[in-house]
Amino acid sequence: MNNYLNQKAQSILELVIGLGLIVVVVGAIAIVTTNSLMSTQYSKNQVLATKLAQGYLEKVRTIKNSNYFVCLETDIYPVCSTWDDIWYTNFGTITDGCTTGCTFVVESNKDNCPTNSSGATPLCLKYSASRSSTATGFSGQIIIEDEATNQKRVTSRIYWTDASGEHSSYLVTVLTRI
Repeated sequence: MNNYLNQKAQSILELVIGLGLIVVVVGAIAIVTTNSLMSTQYSKNQVLATKLAQGYLEKVRTIKNSNYFVCLETDIYPVCSTWDDIWYTNFGTITDGCTTGCTFVVESNKDNCPTNSSGATPLCLKYSASRSSTATGFSGQIIIEDEATNQKRVTSRIYWTDASGEHSSYLVTVLTRI
């Protein structure tokens, strides 16, 4: 009888150890799968953010090439100038209201943009300390800084937040006055 109890206790111990190993293996698989899914989602968001940043840079190029408006904030009211006029603006000076580069949002609603001699412009840049939101849950902004004489450095930065925190993707181009 003593031998029978020892065998029964040994079988229960083997069962507990076996179940413990199964739990450890399943837990490890769950952790690896979760991390893999999070990495995949981050990669998808990174690709989408980069596409959005590229789209913002294309809009800035359109504004430059079409000589549309760029609106700066002053202490009294916004001042809107054509892109050709901003070549003479020193971005990053205290008088412009921003010390390291001015942040803008792309305004694609023509009703919110100034009009020129041919009517409302379809795009403009508006000074904004906050970011513009997109329909996909991302937010973005354009930063314009002086690069060199007759050059403006334009950074398009897109932000998003997920379970691991806030992330951003950005693209930079230098526009030259010809």
